[in-house]
Amino acid sequence: MEWEQVLGELIEFVKSAAPQLWEIYRRQVFVGVAQCVLACILLIIAIVVLFRIGSSAMKRYREAEEEKRRNRYASTSSDDIGAIFAWVTAGVLVALLLVLFNSIIGRAINPDYYVIQMLLGTIGAR
Repeated sequence: MEWEQVLGELIEFVKSAAPQLWEIYRRQVFVGVAQCVLACILLIIAIVVLFRIGSSAMKRYREAEEEKRRNRYASTSSDDIGAIFAWVTAGVLVALLLVLFNSIIGRAINPDYYVIQMLLGTIGAR
C-alpha cells in the first residue's frame, strides 16, 4: 500500500469510527487560530507603542542636538540609541506578526491538514 492510501484510510476510519475525535481536533485547530489572532492583536499594540516611543525619543534627540548647536555647553542626549532600539524591536515584532498571519491564514483555510497533522502526531507517525 502507498503512504497516501494508508493515510486516506486512516482519515476515513477516524471520521467514521471516531467522529468526535475528528471534531475535537478540528475545534483545536480553530482554538489555535484564535490564540494566534490574540497574539497578533497584542503584537500590533506593542508595535504601535514602540514606534511612538521611538519617535518621541528621536524628537528629544533632535531637540537636544539643536540646543547643542545653539549652545556649545549644552548637555548631549543619548535618546537616538533608544529610538533605534525601539524601531529595531518593532521591526522584529512586525516580522513575527507576518509569521503569525501566515499561520492564521493556513489554519483557517485548510483546517483538515492540521487535523491530520495532529492525528499523525497522536499515533507517533512523523
